Amino acid sequence: LSILALGLVSLFNFFPIGLSSLRYARKLNNVALFAQKQLEHLKAFPQTSELSGETEDLNWQISKASVELEGNIPVTIVELKINYEFEGDAFEERFVTYLDEQRSDE
Repeated sequence: LSILALGLVSLFNFFPIGLSSLRYARKLNNVALFAQKQLEHLKAFPQTSELSGETEDLNWQISKASVELEGNIPVTIVELKINYEFEGDAFEERFVTYLDEQRSDE
């Protein structure tokens, strides 16, 4: 009986960790979906002027840099930084994509 009680106490101690992990996974999923929407919007409308903002509890900023790949192929490297808080701690996620500069000039 005491072994069963010890097992239950251990289970209850680990359970909050599982719930926290589940909430963090949900938060990361929301961040990734937001990033995908922002980058796809930027691909569709490369001349957009909105390069930073705040949405719900996410602060985001887009930076662009023009580079030339091998074979003289001009591209724009786009980085999206998203800052957010989770359970009192600050986090930052970075997402990168590439835009064809010939298409973005049209």
